[in-house]
Amino acid sequence: MSQNYAFSSSVVAKLVGITPVYLNALVHRQLYGIGPSISDRHGEIKVRIFSEEDVFGIALVWMLFETGLRTESIRDVLYKLVETEEPDATAAADFLRTSEVDYLGIVREPSKGKARPKLRVEPTTEEHLNGLVKECVAKYPTANIVLVPVGQKFADVSGKIKVMYGE
Repeated sequence: MSQNYAFSSSVVAKLVGITPVYLNALVHRQLYGIGPSISDRHGEIKVRIFSEEDVFGIALVWMLFETGLRTESIRDVLYKLVETEEPDATAAADFLRTSEVDYLGIVREPSKGKARPKLRVEPTTEEHLNGLVKECVAKYPTANIVLVPVGQKFADVSGKIKVMYGE
C-alpha cells in the first residue's frame, strides 16, 4: 500500500488541508496517537517527518474534528475502530483504507444530564449508505447522525501524493 514516502509538516498540511497551527496542536496534544514516525535532528533543530500512514491518520482526525466532534468523541471513534490501549488514528485510518470503507457513520444520542452521549461508529460502503441511514433513523430517532466521507478524502490525499511523486 505504502511506498515509504516521507513528508514534512508543511507538506502534510497541504495534503490534508489542515493549517500548520492545527497540525502542530494535534501533534503536541498527543490525544489521538498521531505524530511524526520519522524524526530527524539537524543540530539544534528537530525536524518532524511524517510517513504516508501518519498522513492518513492526521487526515482522519482532521475530518472528525471538522464535523464538530469534540476531543473525547474523536477518541471514542478511534477506540471503536481499532481496539488499542491508547487512541491510534494511524491504525484506525489503516483499518478504514484496507477495509475499503467509503463512509463513516457516527450516531450520537443526546446526552442525559452529566452522562456523556452514547456514540456508535458504523463504517459503511456507498452501496449500503441509504440502508444505514434508514436503520439509524428508525433505531435512534433523536440521535444526530454524521456521515464522514473517509473514502473520498483518502482517495484525494492519495491522488495528491501520486502527483507529488509523478506516478
